[in-house]
Amino acid sequence: MKNQKMIAAGIAGALGAAAGVLAVRTYQRYRRDTSAATQRLLSGSTVAKTGMGPVEYAVEGSGSPVLVIHGAGGGYDQGLLMARLINNQFQAISVSRFGYLQTPLPEQAGLDSQADAHAALLDKLGVEKCAAVGISAGGPSALYFALRHPERCSALILLCAVSQAMPLPYDLNMDKLKFLLHFEFAGWLLTHPLRPVLLSMAGVPPEVYKNLTQEERQTVDELVRSILPITPKLDGILNDCRQILGMEDIPLEEIQTPTLLIHAANDPLVPVTGAQQTAQRLPNARLVELPLGGHLLVGNHRTMIPRVDAFLKDNLA
Repeated sequence: MKNQKMIAAGIAGALGAAAGVLAVRTYQRYRRDTSAATQRLLSGSTVAKTGMGPVEYAVEGSGSPVLVIHGAGGGYDQGLLMARLINNQFQAISVSRFGYLQTPLPEQAGLDSQADAHAALLDKLGVEKCAAVGISAGGPSALYFALRHPERCSALILLCAVSQAMPLPYDLNMDKLKFLLHFEFAGWLLTHPLRPVLLSMAGVPPEVYKNLTQEERQTVDELVRSILPITPKLDGILNDCRQILGMEDIPLEEIQTPTLLIHAANDPLVPVTGAQQTAQRLPNARLVELPLGGHLLVGNHRTMIPRVDAFLKDNLA
């Protein structure tokens, strides 16, 4: 009996030591990944002093300019990743919206002010007119940009974009969201060891991810990793949620800009019904409704590129 107790104690001690080593290694990896992400973000952008305050942005490519407006949890880097859907024949101007990274959250941080900040950045860059791409939670300010500055917006593309007030997904409310977002480590767990869980929540279950091409997997992985670090995006995420929850009806009938909406029918974060209603109300819109793809439109990137490319060429000629 004594020997059995000693063996059990030894096993428990070994398991405890192994768990301790694993915890230390996990935390070290978390710190390394977060530090690398922070350094990458700080070195890849420029902050412009505009009439609407500081605005962070990055530019890639050449050709006709396209303003890329990222979604919730993103920043200029997420916009550059999604600009791959534009192809390399255009110049992507990717902006960090209010409260994201090095663009501060002003007192007046409504969707109309954000749209005016987009225009102010174009003023600073000497861009008279461009197309605009609104991604997810970047959709509302893209629509307001076309509404408030029609002479500046030659074409509009909405990718799984929010276009009307909607509740937060998965029964979240602002209090729950604030609590969750203050744990950077939890965000790292979801974007690294627990990435399949996060992807499933975005409509990309493991069996779908497994069947993606290597190029598509790389794009999805980079989009997921771009969520970190959360802390310098916290103000922006919370502002997005406030704006979307309380968003007033946008007078879509007044927007004459040619618009292409691309949305997956199985998007669990932004329901496709919003895109359907928006496409019906916009005077010059076309909706491409994809049966699968989730919120990240996975499995459709190769077919989307020529559609987006053709739409931009037609409307930027």
